[in-house]
Amino acid sequence: MRSFLILAALALLAIVAAELPAEAQAPSTRFYLPMIGRDPTPTPSPTPSAIQIRYEGHAENHGWMGWQSESAIAGTEDDTKRLEAFRAEVVTGSGITMRYRAHLSGVGWQEWKQNGEIAGTVGEQRPIEAIQMALVNASGANWLSVETRAEGWGWLGPVKDSWIAGTTGQARKITAFRARVRHDKAEPAAVKVAYNAALQDTGEQGWKRNGEEAGVTGEQRRLEALRVLLYNHPESMGIDVRANVEGEWQDWRSNGAQAGTTGVAKRITAVELRLTSAYTGTVLSYGAHFQNRGWIEYASDNPSKNNPILGNPTDLFRLEAFRLGLGNAAE
Repeated sequence: MRSFLILAALALLAIVAAELPAEAQAPSTRFYLPMIGRDPTPTPSPTPSAIQIRYEGHAENHGWMGWQSESAIAGTEDDTKRLEAFRAEVVTGSGITMRYRAHLSGVGWQEWKQNGEIAGTVGEQRPIEAIQMALVNASGANWLSVETRAEGWGWLGPVKDSWIAGTTGQARKITAFRARVRHDKAEPAAVKVAYNAALQDTGEQGWKRNGEEAGVTGEQRRLEALRVLLYNHPESMGIDVRANVEGEWQDWRSNGAQAGTTGVAKRITAVELRLTSAYTGTVLSYGAHFQNRGWIEYASDNPSKNNPILGNPTDLFRLEAFRLGLGNAAE
């Protein structure tokens, strides 16, 4: 009975307390969690706008053909129509500019142009043979890629920012080009080489490239002279060749100058080549076919074939055919 009375009293007190104003109630106990500092929601830093460019070509019988971008073609893919002029500019990219120039048939390199100025000529019917294009003040995350289309050879493959795109010394016109800014990585290296052999009785064969065979085998005809050129390459890079003519070494010949002789019925009995200011990772290899010996080879990255002098000046066997290639280390 006593327990019942105690419980009843407690219940009555709870009801009364509930009816009292809040001020009269006993202060409640509060629990505070420790304050954990929290950074405010981060505001993303502004991402620089991707660099965007545009360019326009002036083609034979077409004139200015409209602005292009993102690897669209400026010029034509018609080998009969020369590219005569072009211009380019940066569309998006604060503080970024473009510089570029043209190599003209019979003239050579023009002065550098920039920001929409005209490179090449309008109204002179003079073909462009090579171009250079470069971004100025671009960050390391933006790389220009340029590719030219050459008469008879089609698209030559893309080159890096500032490299020479196209050919020089061959009178081979450009018909078109295309460009873009890469944001993933720089364009992989792809230096290329061309060479022209002069043969007994017939003279120069015409330009070969990238491992094709120049000269003839099985006809007992001497290869009397060679010219060698790079294309799609860094401006500073070159190639030299020297020939031993019937036991006597000539001086080195550079970038398309003739090694050997023509018109005097003399044979080349040995040959050697070298790269100058070579781009890192470029591999030079060449082969020569000699009378009574057949093919012998040189490869700069192969210890079993790394004697750069092919042929023997003392045996006087004639050079009959030649081939040359460049390899480029993957990036």
